[in-house]
Amino acid sequence: MSIAAILRELEQEHATTRRVLERVPEEKLSWKPHPKSMSLGELALHVAMSPGYIASNWALQDVVQFGGGGQSPTPSSTNEILAAHDDSVTKTRDALIQLGDEGLAKPWKGQVNATTVFEMPKSALVRSIVLNHTYHHRGQLSVYLRLLDVPVPSIYGPSADENPFAARTSRRCAPWRTPCLQNVRTGQMSSHQRHFENIHGNPIAMPMPSRSADRRL
Repeated sequence: MSIAAILRELEQEHATTRRVLERVPEEKLSWKPHPKSMSLGELALHVAMSPGYIASNWALQDVVQFGGGGQSPTPSSTNEILAAHDDSVTKTRDALIQLGDEGLAKPWKGQVNATTVFEMPKSALVRSIVLNHTYHHRGQLSVYLRLLDVPVPSIYGPSADENPFAARTSRRCAPWRTPCLQNVRTGQMSSHQRHFENIHGNPIAMPMPSRSADRRL
């Protein structure tokens, strides 16, 4: 894993994250699915701020002393969340460039009262806590949106509300779909395809090209 590859992933993923954050309804920021859960606003701001905070504060240090935590900050508007996200992306990008490929190989420790509770190379810190941790909470946020009956944007493929492949009329397969659309036409779908549709609904609900169109392709 190189810094260049991580930066490419960051650019792609932060655009997806911003699409999810844009859907957060301002009038529901205090809503919680359960008394023990973060509110919608707290979770959205956590998704927005975490990468930049962790990259610029943790990843650039070799040892981090964790405090006792505190109350999660609560945003007052969706625009505040989006501004926090944009600032976080800039901080993440700058921190990763400063860290560099050599920095990824260095060891990192997280401690509580001088006792090590986390220990890993900085490459693992970036992968698991700067990046994957954000994707995890972004997934939670998409569930919050569904429970609030807010249209969920496409993340890694079609959602029940958005199908980015619907406009395609080519015989080419969507990148996540194998063997190909020909199997959909003939009904010969693999067990993997049926499992995918059972989870995601009908992600390939797109107009099929006519045979005459097929001959032109």
